[in-house]
Amino acid sequence: NEDHIRKAAWLFPLYLLLINLFVLPIAFGGILAGGNERAADYFVLTLPMTHGARYLSLLAFIGGFSAATGMIIVEAIALSTMVMNSIIMPAVINFHDAPRFPAVILNIKRVVIMAIVFLGYSFTTSVGGFYSLVDMGLISFEAVALFAPSFFLGLYWKRGTKAGAIAGLAAGFAVWFYTLILPALIEAGIVRNIGLVAQMTGSELLNPEKLLGIDGMGRWGGSLFWSMLANLLTYLVASVFTRQTKEEELQSLIFVESYEKVRDLARGGSYSIEDIEEVLTQCLGSAESETAISSFLNKKNKKRYELTPYDINELRNVAENVLSGAMGSSMAAIIFENKLVLTDDERAVLSESIKNITETLRLSRQDLADANKELFYLKEFSENIIESAPIGIATVDEFCKVRYWNKAMETITLISKGAASDKSLNLLLPWLSCNLLLDDEEKESFFETPDSRTLKMNVSPFKDPSGGHVVIVDDITEKKIMEEQLLQSSKLASIGKLTAGISHEIGNPLASISSLVQELRAADIDTAETKEFTGESLKIINNHVERIAKIVRSLSDFARMSSTKKISCSVTEILDRTINLVKYDKRFKMIQLNTNIGEISPMLLNPDQIQQVFLNLMLNALDAMPNGGSLNITMQQDGPSLTIVFADTGSGIEENVMDKIFDPFFTTKPLGKGTGLGLSICYGIIREHKGTIDFSSKRGEGTLFTIRLPLKSDG
Repeated sequence: NEDHIRKAAWLFPLYLLLINLFVLPIAFGGILAGGNERAADYFVLTLPMTHGARYLSLLAFIGGFSAATGMIIVEAIALSTMVMNSIIMPAVINFHDAPRFPAVILNIKRVVIMAIVFLGYSFTTSVGGFYSLVDMGLISFEAVALFAPSFFLGLYWKRGTKAGAIAGLAAGFAVWFYTLILPALIEAGIVRNIGLVAQMTGSELLNPEKLLGIDGMGRWGGSLFWSMLANLLTYLVASVFTRQTKEEELQSLIFVESYEKVRDLARGGSYSIEDIEEVLTQCLGSAESETAISSFLNKKNKKRYELTPYDINELRNVAENVLSGAMGSSMAAIIFENKLVLTDDERAVLSESIKNITETLRLSRQDLADANKELFYLKEFSENIIESAPIGIATVDEFCKVRYWNKAMETITLISKGAASDKSLNLLLPWLSCNLLLDDEEKESFFETPDSRTLKMNVSPFKDPSGGHVVIVDDITEKKIMEEQLLQSSKLASIGKLTAGISHEIGNPLASISSLVQELRAADIDTAETKEFTGESLKIINNHVERIAKIVRSLSDFARMSSTKKISCSVTEILDRTINLVKYDKRFKMIQLNTNIGEISPMLLNPDQIQQVFLNLMLNALDAMPNGGSLNITMQQDGPSLTIVFADTGSGIEENVMDKIFDPFFTTKPLGKGTGLGLSICYGIIREHKGTIDFSSKRGEGTLFTIRLPLKSDG
């Protein structure tokens, strides 16, 4: 706002005057107290100490130290920003895609800050001792003053060029360095005053303190006069003998003509409300032009013909601001200036170009708004899909830190989105292989979690350069169990059909063979030797026939096990009957039986099938403990189910065959000692009763079978 400039024009000088009111009394006081002019920087400390006010001197020292420290910090940061923006960044910006580029830039800036502070310290220790604080301030102010010719002539003189400004600054700073800096370097011993340097500084024409032999201006006045004169003359001469570029011509119009135009308008210049309306209509269209003019008239509460030259000047500024919003402030300034500096043909070409640009910008803004709207809807739609997906979805950055974590991921991992955000995925899921996220290729893996769940994980890398991966996790524990049960059921169904046919085909001839053997044994044999041989042979045949009949009966039971009716009965009584059957086995005498039976409600079961399961498990336990051992049977109600555990201390099961023990015809017993159908029949019976049977075993320590049956069955 221009009002800010008007306010600053009187407030800032007043502020400078007020903060320096105390300088003169302190300076006069120090000199009157016998202080040395070169020690004037310390008057604020020595004056209170001279009069016994030590604490006031301490307070002044703390304030001065604080101000000096703050000045160093502010100046170091400001100068480092200038160095970074003007020198460092243009040199390294092409490497912005390099890894850790922001961290490198930050460290470079820190080094620059340290270097600036170190240079200031070096100047203080080497040259600063020969100058007071005021002297160093004057040197700096004279250096800044050298920018004045280029600044003010650039505002009011259209003929100035960039080459002239650079040449003028170079000439001015050369004189400033020769008259102020070189004597300080010679006095500090950094530059030796011998040879050519001695000839120049010792001559009448090139003496730094009285250049060209002119004396009386003093060191500061002479340096300022000659450096400004060299700056101004060089700027003017170089600008006259060099040509402006198109960009410089444009800038001169913007900076010089704009002030002339404002003065013209303030006196009722050539601009009218119709001119402003015409410019807006050409660039933005009649609708927006009419809206801007009407809004201004309503704000002023005036008619078009009632506007004063100052109102028109204000309307022009408003119109330029409106135009700036569409195409930028520089272009808006050019458009409002072309009415005075361009010909009609040039103005027509420029107006047509600007109209096309404006129309393109308007369409581009509309397209961009539509695209942003569609992108927002697409983002929201995608997030809703991901959140409602039944599988866990997470995204991680190149450092494996979580950036997204959907609801299904919370359910699977039991880790909330807030707890997972910005955490390393390997820390959240310690069972996850670290190598899975190292390669930039799609992978699929399966993991067993510590709580015995099976998870399938797909990892896909992002294609954009930022890196990272999409991690999809699916809990397939139930699916895997169902697949195993389905496979086992399929095996049992197939074997069931086969055994039904085998038992039928073998049963009939087997019955005939058994009858013939019985007739032979009952027949009268002539000789004793023949009778003895025949009787022994028939006994062997009969034993084998009985064994075959037993196998056939097992096959028949296996084939018929899913078609038996269930009744309400007591599981405890079934277990007691089974124990009474087994205890007559001579191997049972070496077994210590321990039972822990809770209170069990009657259940809907097939008692014969359940007894067969108990019998098979107990006989297998006896086979596993030929030298004796312990058999522990536990039966407890656990919520909606009954849990039955058979645990023996036998030889256990080899780890490499654990996956096969429920398969039909698989047995770990020696040849001729078992059919391999016992545990398959148990598995089928328990599945028929809607239950589960699991086991755990360790070689040399025994085996534990766990049966779970629902207390209520649908029959």
